[in-house]
Amino acid sequence: MSHGLLLESSDHAELRFDFAYHVANDLVCVCNALSPSSLEVHGVGLIEKVYDITTSLVKAMGSSSQMTLESSFTILDPLVDRSADSGLAVQALLHRLGQIIFDFRGGDHEYVSKITMALSNIPGYNSSTQSSYMRRSTG
Repeated sequence: MSHGLLLESSDHAELRFDFAYHVANDLVCVCNALSPSSLEVHGVGLIEKVYDITTSLVKAMGSSSQMTLESSFTILDPLVDRSADSGLAVQALLHRLGQIIFDFRGGDHEYVSKITMALSNIPGYNSSTQSSYMRRSTG
């Protein structure tokens, strides 16, 4: 995104704004298949990557006229015909990514406050569940 190469539509999926959605969706699928301890063994660097992918999705949504919180996209998988499959809505995807960050090591790391700030700046984003988590973990 920083080089201005992304477009709403491109012949190359990697050069579209919605590619950030596909990366985030794939990440959620992998994280959902693993136990929390399997994620935590990799250290806080893993959560840094989850945070980076989440903020990339937020930036892509802010730059795209076609991506909203309600959007979902056909799953990209060149090996399987999944043309009828859609992933989570962007809001649900952001929520799940936030939960992964909040749950990692009981929220005892710097990325909890960073993701809370990033998500709270999205117009229309409902962060009530994550806000209640923050009150529990700091209270």
